[in-house]
Amino acid sequence: TASTTFGRLQGHNQAQEQQKRADEVRKRMEDMKRQQEEAAKKKIEEQRRQAEAAKKKQETLIQERRAVASVRQAIQRLQSAASQEALENLEAAMKTVMHKELGSCGAQMEALREESQKVVQQVQQRITELEEKRRKDEEKRQEE
Repeated sequence: TASTTFGRLQGHNQAQEQQKRADEVRKRMEDMKRQQEEAAKKKIEEQRRQAEAAKKKQETLIQERRAVASVRQAIQRLQSAASQEALENLEAAMKTVMHKELGSCGAQMEALREESQKVVQQVQQRITELEEKRRKDEEKRQEE
């Protein structure tokens, strides 16, 4: 009877050990599954962040191009000024556009600022020369 009891205890202990090992294997499997799910979630989140960053970069680039085009257009309009009054009006309009858009022009901001100053000087010089020519032409007509 002692050997039977011992055999039963030994069988019971073996069953417990097997159950314990099975529980450990199941727990490891659950942990691995959870880790895989977390890794998949992190990967998806990283892809989403990268997509958002790419979209934002593209939007910034589009906004920069639009701003540069607006400033260049204002500078071109300024070049058409044929009188001091027109120059002043177009220069004011250009400054308004530049105030609004220059901050969005990115790396081209300083070049556009310099270009606008150069164009203002050139147009001012051209208008001064035109007015001088008109004055001289008027003097010649009066002398005749």
